[in-house]
Amino acid sequence: KHRRMGDFSASVDELINARIGGDKTRGFTLIKKERDYGTIFVSNAKVDRNESGHIKPLSVEEKAKKDSDDDVGEFLFLTMHGSGLKNMEMLTTGTSDPFFEMYRHAPGANDKGWLLCFRSNHIDSDLNPKWPEVNVKSAKLCDGNRDKPIKISVFDHESNGYHKKIGSVESTVNQLLMSISTDHLDPNSGLQIKKGGRKTGKLIIVDAYVKTKEK
Repeated sequence: KHRRMGDFSASVDELINARIGGDKTRGFTLIKKERDYGTIFVSNAKVDRNESGHIKPLSVEEKAKKDSDDDVGEFLFLTMHGSGLKNMEMLTTGTSDPFFEMYRHAPGANDKGWLLCFRSNHIDSDLNPKWPEVNVKSAKLCDGNRDKPIKISVFDHESNGYHKKIGSVESTVNQLLMSISTDHLDPNSGLQIKKGGRKTGKLIIVDAYVKTKEK
């Protein structure tokens, strides 16, 4: 049986204006019994109207074209390894199952000023995880501005959904491109992640490049 997590209300115009990358990017808070149960962000939204002004549903062909357009443009291709990550399972006999998230800088979108753009798969029981290559659309991550701040956060995956944060680092796409290294032992390599001002491991940039996908 499905469990309702919460609701929010918004007009069509509010949804369109709130989309990531828009001028008024924002999130919508899920409410259930007057309690906050998380935030919903709009990755993309638009409305097509017919000649009478009514909303026109997308045809199969139009939907296929839209899906195709989402895969066109500049993408960041990134391969990262974790190194010496803090074990968040120290009170048990287990080891952290790390995954990472990437955020775009969006002041005013929420109280933290960051919007989630990407989440990787988790690696089971490994404090030195080797995540496979991922790709994120530049327009979604940084509006195509390689010097715009982004944030990478690493978490210990929990099956109940209450993931434990290991640490974070702020960077830019250009910094990632210039930080490529495969030497885990080099003290000058990698991006230092921290939590509460304390060092909690490193992210080693094994490979990073930008490529434009065309139709």
